[in-house]
Order: sequence, then C-alpha cells, then structure tokens
Amino acid sequence: MIKEETERTERNIIKSLKPKVKSLVIELRRLGIETVWSCQGYTGWGNNFPWICVAIKDLDRVKIIVNLYNKTVEQSKEEKNRIFWTILNSPAALIPNMQGKNFSLEELQESALNFAETLKELNYVPEEIKHEPQNRILLGSFFYF
Repeated sequence: MIKEETERTERNIIKSLKPKVKSLVIELRRLGIETVWSCQGYTGWGNNFPWICVAIKDLDRVKIIVNLYNKTVEQSKEEKNRIFWTILNSPAALIPNMQGKNFSLEELQESALNFAETLKELNYVPEEIKHEPQNRILLGSFFYF
C-alpha cells in the first residue's frame, strides 16, 4: 500500500512538471537529488530563465553534476547552445549561467533539455553523488521533501 501510494505520488509530481524542465528534474531525481521546486521560465513575468531549486543538503552533489555537464559543454564543438549552468547558494538553485550574454528564453530552455540528455547518457552514477531518493510529497505546484 505505501509503495503504491509513493509511486502514485511520484507519477503526479512528474505530470505536474512544466515541459521545458521536466526531463532535467527527472534526471536529477534519478541521481538522488531532492528537487524542491522548478520553473521553466516565462517571458514578461517572473524569471526569464529555467531554474530548479534543490535541497540544501544536496548542494555539494549538485555541484559535481553541474561540473560534469559544464565539461561536456566546454568540450562540445557545437557553438549553438554553449550555455553553462551554475548553482546559487541561497536559495539552492540550479540555473543557466548567462555569462553576461543575452540568450533568449528558448535557448535557455533548450539548454535545460540538453542538460537532461547529458545526464541521461551517464552510464554510471559517480560514487560521490550516489544517494537513495527520499519520499516526496506534492503540495500545489511546488515540491516539498
């Protein structure tokens, strides 16, 4: 019963995610990172970039993941979407590092999708980021753990 309820809650969380950050949230959670809330960004109000807040206790592990991703961006021959990601410490959020450049919201959202694809391709979970995911509860449009 508890397992079924947990799986149902997890499915509801996944359904409620916005499409431009959904795959990145799923991949972070697969790696055991607790996501707190997320936004795909909007034009005209709120933040004009995608972001994902994570549990403070996972910050060190998220930094490792960001470094792994940024190395792939750095090594990429493709100039399009050469957007690195960074971590804010307060709140603990994963955001694109715009490096003083003027990227469009669509480019930043595409970068979130690329980040997710890169994580999906990991054939292993580095030892320093292994972690058992916690039970998660969805309240409104935010994720609380």
